[in-house]
Amino acid sequence: HACNMKCGYCFASQGDFGMQPALMSLEVGKQSFDFLIANSSGVKNLEVDFFGGEPLLNFKVVKELVLYGRRLEEETGKHFNYTLTTNALLLDQPIIDFIKAHDIAIILSLDGRPETNDRHRILNDGSGSYELVLPRIRQMVAHNPVSYYIRGTFSRHNLDFVNDLRHIVDLGFDCLSLEPAIGADNGYTLQNEDLPRVLQEYEKLTNTLADYDRSGQDIHFFHYNLDLQKGPCLAKRHSGCGAGVDYLAITPEGDIYPCHQFIGKKGFYMGNVAGGSLDCNVRTRFQANHLENKEQCKRCWVRNFCGGGCHANNYFNNGDIAAPAEISCTLHKKRIEGAIYRNLQKKEP
Repeated sequence: HACNMKCGYCFASQGDFGMQPALMSLEVGKQSFDFLIANSSGVKNLEVDFFGGEPLLNFKVVKELVLYGRRLEEETGKHFNYTLTTNALLLDQPIIDFIKAHDIAIILSLDGRPETNDRHRILNDGSGSYELVLPRIRQMVAHNPVSYYIRGTFSRHNLDFVNDLRHIVDLGFDCLSLEPAIGADNGYTLQNEDLPRVLQEYEKLTNTLADYDRSGQDIHFFHYNLDLQKGPCLAKRHSGCGAGVDYLAITPEGDIYPCHQFIGKKGFYMGNVAGGSLDCNVRTRFQANHLENKEQCKRCWVRNFCGGGCHANNYFNNGDIAAPAEISCTLHKKRIEGAIYRNLQKKEP
């Protein structure tokens, strides 16, 4: 819960989630791993995402926890898959070497063109971050990590976000996503009046990706990676990301929440890793929040590619994790439409 930047659209109050800045101790980190082992009976492959704020501010603990996880693998027969999400400011060669050596998937934040990135992604002194982070991102990707994504955000200040996608591709990156800034109005988040322009831009995005396909460029755009034959796994079809059930967020103090966006929110505290148990009432609420219990989803044509939307977006827009957020629904339908078109174009150009 600390960050070395102050991005304008940040849902986490510039990294501290509206609380006192804090870094997780090694002790709490180990308790979190032990908690995961104890509560994953019958599951062999476990996922750990180092997130923030900025996790590289606490790289010493990240490193020790990865090594601790390797020891737990030997003891339990389970396997940890790691992801680290970073703004890239602190990436250096020793960190890059560790990420590569331990097969840590890396998500690197960059919003596109310099003017876009530097309006959104601001250093603590108010200056832009583009020139600082780009060489570090290039250095990381050049070392061929097990997996990487350039993760951008578009806001109402860059509704021409296809130009940002093109810029990222022109930089030589082929795995990327551009996520909309949605939620409470903070001057950056999309509003209803922005939707016609955004939907038009998604049409442009679909055609741009199809052009890349025809030219032989294999661009992996997160929301357009769609398997029409098999689709998402059954669990994701049923209830989306699994927040509060298969996915939990742990604070630096060891407090447990359904996901990082619910941290500190009244009614969503689920316990502490030191205690070893979860609040069954919160867990039950999220288990019940599936497609069959959402009236708005029952006749929706994208329901099985969506899972009912993001629980947090639903809550922050409508005060109810079971009430889909209208803007999110509209955008997701458009993305799935574009993904289907792209998929069919690949088969019959």
